[in-house]
Amino acid sequence: MQKEIPLVILVSIVIGLSGALFAISDTPADWWGSVTINGTNSPNGTVVEAFVDGTFTANATTGIGLSCSVSNCSNYYLLHVAGSNGSNVTFKVYGVSVNESNQSWLLGSRELNLTMTKLANSNACYYNIACSSGLCVHGYCRASNPFCGDSFCDSGESCTADNSGCSSGYACSNGCQASGGGGGGGGGGGTTTPSTEVIEKVIIPTASSDTPAIAIVNSTNAETLKIQEVSVELTQSVSNVQITIQQTSKPSGASDPVPSSGSGAGVVYKYVDVSSNMSSDAINKTKISFKVEKSWVISNNIDESKVYMYRYVGSTWTKLTTAKLSENLTYIFYQAESPGLSTFVITGEQISE
Repeated sequence: MQKEIPLVILVSIVIGLSGALFAISDTPADWWGSVTINGTNSPNGTVVEAFVDGTFTANATTGIGLSCSVSNCSNYYLLHVAGSNGSNVTFKVYGVSVNESNQSWLLGSRELNLTMTKLANSNACYYNIACSSGLCVHGYCRASNPFCGDSFCDSGESCTADNSGCSSGYACSNGCQASGGGGGGGGGGGTTTPSTEVIEKVIIPTASSDTPAIAIVNSTNAETLKIQEVSVELTQSVSNVQITIQQTSKPSGASDPVPSSGSGAGVVYKYVDVSSNMSSDAINKTKISFKVEKSWVISNNIDESKVYMYRYVGSTWTKLTTAKLSENLTYIFYQAESPGLSTFVITGEQISE
């Protein structure tokens, strides 16, 4: 394997900008090798994380820019880890501690092949692939899909029955939420009824006031949700953050966010619900990047400079500061700034006659 080391050093130069994430006082080193899960080579895109003295340091997906002469090197990872002599380095694969733990930090390139054993049912998890059952349900490995009594009201379940799993003062509406709330992290709107089951769930291992919790929506779901990214600026350090973006419809009993006629008349484009497992106190502000089809703008006579996102809080729609970022042949791209999470709606005001 000695001939692979120069290639890793070359790749580390290409991605060396990641070193800016680390403290200047620390010295970076390259860790690389293969990853196996239950004795099988890990799939390309496997999430590998490094921790120095228990603090999350860097992550990478396997095989980034790595080419080598050995067969089946697609399951190789490369991590640019900042540390110092005497530091303790540990690794996780898909959020699960690997069997090779408590490594001592060393300057230079070091090969370390990682092996991960899948979790049994009832263990905390972040990814389906981390569980022996292949099902990570609401943060725990389960033998079956969501079930009544797990404190979440999922599609096809009886919300009345599943309220038995909710804490006092909570009601089942898109999961056990505070009565009248629109999801964790910022509170907000009332009961919503999803129009279709399009849900994006993103896990962020750690975030802080210096490093926002950023949820990037995969391209397939972004085409339906029209949300591309949710960036949450924090007031404190948090770990194991889950941000959920879900297509929904107008909250029950809510007024129309924009009038259908007269001054400021507009058209609704999309309702979405954004929630997280963070408390509202941990959130400073949120930036939501979204896109609107040009064909919708033209067919509805929309003023593209007056496309806005509204946030539902209590029983009121609040217009958010919304800015146009760019456009291409198909979409116009915008970003809205919100003080918290909730149910949101994208609207456009029509051009006056």
